[in-house]
Amino acid sequence: MFEETDSERKSALLQEQVDVLRKYRNQIVIIFEKNKGTIYTNAKNELVELMIETKKAYLKNQYKRYEIGTEENLILLNILAHNVIDMNLDLLKRDMSEDSRKQIFEALYVYRLYGMKSLNE
Repeated sequence: MFEETDSERKSALLQEQVDVLRKYRNQIVIIFEKNKGTIYTNAKNELVELMIETKKAYLKNQYKRYEIGTEENLILLNILAHNVIDMNLDLLKRDMSEDSRKQIFEALYVYRLYGMKSLNE
């Protein structure tokens, strides 16, 4: 029986995310940017809070380079969550081919997981 590797699972998850973002591109932009006065007015902040909640269990008070308290950790997570959403929205709003969009989504995924240096590897 074939067992899926961690790398294959990550690749499949990435593909699913890219497919959803590409398929619902216009709806996502409307929900996050054209939502004033609708039930989606706070959609971005609600997503940020959800992203922070899912990461709270992994927070540390000390990292390899930084000693950081809970309050600072939450600020850092908030900034990173906003950044992830804004990067994806920026890409969704651009007029480009779907192949180019897919390639950039994949590069953004690698960047979020491993940092800028990994884009050159």
